[in-house]
Amino acid sequence: SEDDAIVIYTSGQSAEPKGVVHSHRSVTTKTHYLRGMYDFGPDTVTTITLPFFWVGGLTMGLLPTLDAGGVVSCTERSTWGSGQVIGSSADQDNLYADFRLFPALGMTESFGIYSWGTEWRADGHPIASPIDELQPDTELRLVDESGAPVGDGEVGEILLRGPTITRRLHKVDRADAFDADGFYRTGDRGLR
Repeated sequence: SEDDAIVIYTSGQSAEPKGVVHSHRSVTTKTHYLRGMYDFGPDTVTTITLPFFWVGGLTMGLLPTLDAGGVVSCTERSTWGSGQVIGSSADQDNLYADFRLFPALGMTESFGIYSWGTEWRADGHPIASPIDELQPDTELRLVDESGAPVGDGEVGEILLRGPTITRRLHKVDRADAFDADGFYRTGDRGLR
């Protein structure tokens, strides 16, 4: 349903802090999608080091594992404030031996990843590989400051619309966060 299900507050690390409101549809759509993408099943055991109040811990681990009927194992040792990369440690075995790294884009407002690439380092792209695969039913526009689409080789703001994009921001006027067509203004830049 389109009823509010959860509000996740961002830290304000890379933008103004905000309360991101997701619907039941958004939560279940992303959960089912990631369960299938990860090929999680009843025999899946996921060790989670990310807090559940972050989109990473919630959408990338907890919900898809539970949706598959798997087991979630919470670590006793937190990586919070340790200087380690959150979610991993140097002495930790690879928990997902068949899982390969790939470049991806995601945010609290999209309830996790919404786009990814197929190669970590693609030929001809030494800095960043193309991120050109979108979650089904997600639309992306790249626009200039006036809201017009940018041409090939041009940089523009990424706008998103789809079933797992936030329905609204808490105490923010919709027109300040979305364009007239219902696309969320991410504030992120992309090269077409």
